[in-house]
Amino acid sequence: MIGTPLNVIVGRAALLRASNPESMLEHAQRIEDQAQRLAERFQRLIHYLTVPEPDYEPNAAQLVLDDALELFVPIGEEEGVTLVKAEGDVPPDEVEGIPALMVLGSLLSFAIRTTRAGLSVELGASAAEGGVTFSIEVPEMPQLEGRLDRLDPPEKYDPSSVEREQLLATCAAIAKRYGGRLQLDRAPDGAAAILRLFCPSVPARS
Repeated sequence: MIGTPLNVIVGRAALLRASNPESMLEHAQRIEDQAQRLAERFQRLIHYLTVPEPDYEPNAAQLVLDDALELFVPIGEEEGVTLVKAEGDVPPDEVEGIPALMVLGSLLSFAIRTTRAGLSVELGASAAEGGVTFSIEVPEMPQLEGRLDRLDPPEKYDPSSVEREQLLATCAAIAKRYGGRLQLDRAPDGAAAILRLFCPSVPARS
């Protein structure tokens, strides 16, 4: 089902090459590159959703938050973006550490890439019914056109919009698999976006 439309896209690129190789070569290459990236994203999503359920160790929410900061503060600094920890105590709950950090890391990488140098991204964690909600405040994030639970393309094609919505939809699917959810809210100022990743609490293993 996925391969057929991708084959059509690649076939169109081949026709462009054959019809006028010199003037359409760059356009055809862009189409082929986009099709390849899309195929890779689909493969990753299928892998995440179909591999056997792994036996992950629980980690304290504080440890997940600390690991995320340790990994992504230097990355933000390279881009001129400051990653800061939100005020407030982190709840003592334990969560599935690896899936939480995997999704949180993808969201932080996305947040840093979409933030202008000189601005800051805020990361925090708060107690929620049945678990912990990690929040990432992203300044000046464009309005989301699609839904987080679907991989539908936006009505108006824009490469950056397509990439953004596919990444968020993939993160939402992974979170859902482990009993969590991803939600996108708007800050009161209307410009900043807040990505909220809910992770259910798990009992500590003896």
